[in-house]
Amino acid sequence: MEPLSRPVRSDFLNYVEKTASLNRLMFNQIWKLTPDVYGRIGVGLLEIEYGGVDAEVASPFFGGRLLVGLSGSVVKKREPGNPFKFKKDDWKDFYTTAFLNARLNIPEYEVSIDTKTGRFLAGDIGTSISITKSIKGITISAWYSFTNTSIFRDNINRGYHDKGILIGIPLRLFTGKDSQTRYIYGFSPWMRDVGQDIIHYREIFDFMGRDTKIYLDKDKGMMFY
Repeated sequence: MEPLSRPVRSDFLNYVEKTASLNRLMFNQIWKLTPDVYGRIGVGLLEIEYGGVDAEVASPFFGGRLLVGLSGSVVKKREPGNPFKFKKDDWKDFYTTAFLNARLNIPEYEVSIDTKTGRFLAGDIGTSISITKSIKGITISAWYSFTNTSIFRDNINRGYHDKGILIGIPLRLFTGKDSQTRYIYGFSPWMRDVGQDIIHYREIFDFMGRDTKIYLDKDKGMMFY
C-alpha cells in the first residue's frame, strides 16, 4: 500500500518488512508525585516508527471509579532499516500529540470505558473511545474514533473512523507463575492515518490497574467470599 497524504501509520509496512529492526530502546519511568498524582516520562526510541519524548500525568477520583490525566509527545519518525537514524525527507519534521484522557471503571462488570480527546499524530483533532472487558485476566477491547479528517487530501482517510478490536492475554495463563507480561493482538481494517497515537510502553491508567480503592475493595470481598 502506498503512503497516503499524511502517512503516520499507512507506511507501517516499510518498517515491519525489514529483515531486522530495533523496536524499542528507551528510558521509561513512573513516579508517584503526590499520594494521588502519578507522572510518567519516556525518552528514546519509543516504538518501531517513532522516537522522542512522551509524558503523562494522571490521578484517580472517587476511589478509582474515574481516572483523569493529561498526556503529550514530541516525536520524530525513524528511518526504516536503520535503527539509530531518523528520517530527513519526511513530510513533517516533528509530530506532536496532546490529549485529555479519562477512564471510567465499572468493576461490578469488569468493564472500563476510555476516552482520549485532543490532537492525534497526523494533526487531526477529535476523540477516540474504547471499551474493555476483562474475563479472568484476558482483556477484550474495541475502539472507535471521531476526528476532523478534512486535513487529509486523500479519500482513503477522509471521512474514515479508526476502529478495531484488541485482545490481551497474560503470560501467567501459560506459565502458572505471576507475571506482568501480556501478549497483545490487535485487529483493524487496515493501518490508516486517522486517529493515530504513538504506541506507549506503559500508560499510567494501566499502571494503576486494580490498585485503586474501588478494585481493592472488590478483590478483598472476593477473598472472603
